[in-house]
Amino acid sequence: YLTSPPRYRIHRCTYKTNFGGDLSPSTVKVWRITVSKTSGVRILIHCNNEEVVNFLISDSTCHSDYDDWRVWWSRKIAKMKFASYQDTASDYYRPYDKDRV
Repeated sequence: YLTSPPRYRIHRCTYKTNFGGDLSPSTVKVWRITVSKTSGVRILIHCNNEEVVNFLISDSTCHSDYDDWRVWWSRKIAKMKFASYQDTASDYYRPYDKDRV
């Protein structure tokens, strides 16, 4: 969300949330979003190669309004969506390529 400070939301788990620390002061921000399912479901968000979110999705971390988080996050992830009415700051999206960093 283009707010000051910027915020993020994890679908079917959290409401809009402030990033925990200071984000890069650079006006150009390159974001990398990773979902790891090696031990539970973990969301990692990097901004300009700095980790800014490391979030384990669970009953204790998801808001009680989202008691169906397991249904959503146990599925294979086929796509990511950045809704234009919510994301007014992005210029483009491309999949992460570790050889292009």
